[in-house]
Amino acid sequence: MLLQTILFTLTASAYAVPTETIFSRASGYSGVATFNDYQSQGKTVCYPNGGVKSPLKGSGASAVWGAAAGDLSKHVGKGLCTPWSTSDPMSAKNCSGSTNIKGYQGPNCPTSKYCSTPTCYKVTNVGAFNHGTFASGGAISTGQSITVKIIDVCPTYHAQNYCAILADKSLANLEQHCESSATDSLDIDTNAYAALTGKKGSQQHVNGDANLNINIVPTPCP
Repeated sequence: MLLQTILFTLTASAYAVPTETIFSRASGYSGVATFNDYQSQGKTVCYPNGGVKSPLKGSGASAVWGAAAGDLSKHVGKGLCTPWSTSDPMSAKNCSGSTNIKGYQGPNCPTSKYCSTPTCYKVTNVGAFNHGTFASGGAISTGQSITVKIIDVCPTYHAQNYCAILADKSLANLEQHCESSATDSLDIDTNAYAALTGKKGSQQHVNGDANLNINIVPTPCP
């Protein structure tokens, strides 16, 4: 969801925020981080003409990285993407093995819903997802944090996601393809992987490296 400034009041009203909601936002949400090269992808929901930078702004500890919110996510998603065709949108006919068929057109994700209000999160690495490791070997350091800004959507209705889970519907696979409503999913700029894991150079994120368990805390966009 897009987070807006909360007005606190000492009297009960329609705008009062439940105490548990305030505390949950402060402590954050558990989630899963996957990674995507947005510069190679080009266009995103919030950058319809392309031009995504990596990072979006700043450098080092002040860097802000692009990310996509999982459309089914409990807290960071909005569930507003819709398939172009309402007839069996999750059909295997859109798939060629584990990928989508040539010419497949992805779902419609309204720009105004995801991009009109800047939404940022502090993301902290709490360990390798599903006991994964680095392709180049070595342990994954934990505790590193970055700031991400939502620039795109990882939609459940996109064949690139659901084709990958047709043969393997395990929870672990669902969580890594934005197909789990029980998970807060962020698909983060590939170049942020080193900042989150302490690995640099040739050990930066590549195919085979572990996705990450993360803690997600709403934060003002710099």
